[in-house]
Amino acid sequence: MLVNTVKIKHGESYRIINESDFKHGQHELYEGEKLSVAPDNVTLDLKVGITPDLQKTIDDMKNECQRVENNNVQLKALLVEREAIEAQLRGELKGALESVSALTEQLAKYQKVDYSKLKVDEIKELLKSKNIEIPPDVKLKEDLLALLPKE
Repeated sequence: MLVNTVKIKHGESYRIINESDFKHGQHELYEGEKLSVAPDNVTLDLKVGITPDLQKTIDDMKNECQRVENNNVQLKALLVEREAIEAQLRGELKGALESVSALTEQLAKYQKVDYSKLKVDEIKELLKSKNIEIPPDVKLKEDLLALLPKE
């Protein structure tokens, strides 16, 4: 295997290193030495001016960014406002549902029940729940219904 070497300055003399170990800026080639391959990385110092077209593009992009930022602020404000309205509506809806539930319960208390549609066993249970005693000779539905107080 062939390894390329190069002479580098070392005080008043030189020393030999592998060409692959040569570092620009750290090593200096000895008189008349040249690298056989181009270095892996090259640093260039370029100075580029900004053309009017490039400046216009930069300004346009800055303006567009500002417009998008302003739009974003407005959208965030709308979102906060919408969330507040939603919370308010949820509260109102909850209150309305509670009112409907309470009214439904009150209506059920005052709603007249058609006891004639109940079965004999159901009428007997109802009479017991109202602490109404059922005489042993009462067996017919009509007789049981007659024991219920008129509402």
